[in-house]
Amino acid sequence: MSELVDLAEKAIDRAVPQARFARIAAWAIVAIVAIGIVGFAMWWLFLRPIEAQRAAAQAKVDAQLGTATGAAATHAIPIITDAGRQKVEVDVKVSKGTADVRAAPDAGVEVRGVSDALRRNLCLYDVYAADHACQSLHEDPAGIGPARPN
Repeated sequence: MSELVDLAEKAIDRAVPQARFARIAAWAIVAIVAIGIVGFAMWWLFLRPIEAQRAAAQAKVDAQLGTATGAAATHAIPIITDAGRQKVEVDVKVSKGTADVRAAPDAGVEVRGVSDALRRNLCLYDVYAADHACQSLHEDPAGIGPARPN
């Protein structure tokens, strides 16, 4: 390495004899090249393997997430299908029960106490509070107080 530097110094002295700082420039160029070589070696020996390990671990995690997502969907589909089937069964039972109640021979008979209690209960909800039928029920006739929600 010092022979190379000596040759460079001699070449500079012959080519430009009036250059005072040629020797400093030659040393600076050699130092920059040496720092570059050391930096590349550090990257090659230390940073590149760490980055390769990180990339491999990330690829493994991504593959596991992809498999897990598919497995979760595979397990969720039967549950969703079963819930939908149960909802249809409940809807059928409710509509059959509603039809049976409405088709009963005494379905049109009003039971005064029950219908008043149902109306009063519905009027407690804010959704029905502004309804004209609920306006008269805001005050309980038994003197208990306003029929408002807690």
